[in-house]
Amino acid sequence: MKRWSAILMCAALVCLILVGCGASPKGGLPYFPHSDTFRLDASMKDIIEAENLTLRESEYFDNAYVRSDPVTINKYSFDAQYFANSDDTCTCIYSQSRKDKPFTEEYKAFVEYFTGLYGDDYIVDLDNPNTDIYSEYETTKWSFTSKDEVKYAVWVQITQGKMTGNYDFSILAGKE
Repeated sequence: MKRWSAILMCAALVCLILVGCGASPKGGLPYFPHSDTFRLDASMKDIIEAENLTLRESEYFDNAYVRSDPVTINKYSFDAQYFANSDDTCTCIYSQSRKDKPFTEEYKAFVEYFTGLYGDDYIVDLDNPNTDIYSEYETTKWSFTSKDEVKYAVWVQITQGKMTGNYDFSILAGKE
């Protein structure tokens, strides 16, 4: 009887280790921030079907999809756009915009939240890539590499547009 108990406990421990590693960046790619179903290398086709996405008509993109309802991440609601990559993976952009004040507190909350999910190995970038478009810019990025050496990332970004004056808060997730 002790032997069977030991075998069952060992099997349970192995299962817990495998499940835990699968959810962490060290054991595999993490999930999209809004999902506990799809990892960053998920098939765009599967995501379109599961989330009832519709093609967004645009003169600029022929690979953009949207949801009819917002997504919730860490108690915050976001509009979500999904872009099909050439290898049938997906890149998601979750965004909020407002005119009255910057998203500084939300940004800090998400850096803390994602550090809890993805670890403290991240890069903070304050170097504004386009000063013609953004008057303010800050990004924090977590990077991951798949087993077949494809690079994926999750970014948290706050900006202020020069033309509109809007403050934007975005989360990007997908292929680098």
